Amino acid sequence: MTRYAHLVVLLLTLGLLTACPTGRNGGGGDDDDDSGPADDDDGAEDDDDAVPENETDCQDGVDEDQDGVTDCEDDDCFDVAPCWWPEALDHVGDVQFDGWEIECDFMGVPVPYEVDDCATTYTSPLGMDLTVDPCASCDRTFEGPFTYSVDSCSDLLPDSPPPPASGAFGLVFTSETEWQVWSQNADGVWNEVGAATDDGSGTFVYTAESVITDDPPDCNNGDQDLGNLVVTLSFTETP
Repeated sequence: MTRYAHLVVLLLTLGLLTACPTGRNGGGGDDDDDSGPADDDDGAEDDDDAVPENETDCQDGVDEDQDGVTDCEDDDCFDVAPCWWPEALDHVGDVQFDGWEIECDFMGVPVPYEVDDCATTYTSPLGMDLTVDPCASCDRTFEGPFTYSVDSCSDLLPDSPPPPASGAFGLVFTSETEWQVWSQNADGVWNEVGAATDDGSGTFVYTAESVITDDPPDCNNGDQDLGNLVVTLSFTETP
């Protein structure tokens, strides 16, 4: 039933910090008063000149521990946000609509009618070279072109606008196992989608399932459940 495919396309189109430590180690207790006893600090010239064992600020461009690597390039910052935030993502979007049998009234006689299934699947390399307004509520914003491998939902409604050629997503890195996903619609408005969780392989997956209900034209039977819609968005850090 082609007139219902637009519901899936519409959903696809519309649907679709913790700071680094800034404290400094070392120093703090010596007032540089040379008039005191020479051995009041066990021979240390000045605690403020001591080299810390680890990087103490992961965003200042300074190699505090003087090991030759700075900020996020230093292993000391590996587990510190935003050093574990990705800068590029491989994204997959998948929409599956399972149409059900409904009942239409034809001259007072109920007639069964099968709503067509459809699917739309695309892949996208998402980067941070933005041509869109960043998501103000997010830690980072990504965008990229969509390449469709399947798009039978648009095929069912040939007069509908084409599916989006690209998309933009914002992410809030809630933890190392959960990201909050935002998407930008065709009007440039950012909307919160939901939580994507690590599936155990480093791919963060958001899934939503819903029943599409509508009052089909020419059926004269009122609102009916037309079918089940499953939307899956996955994000994997680009190697």
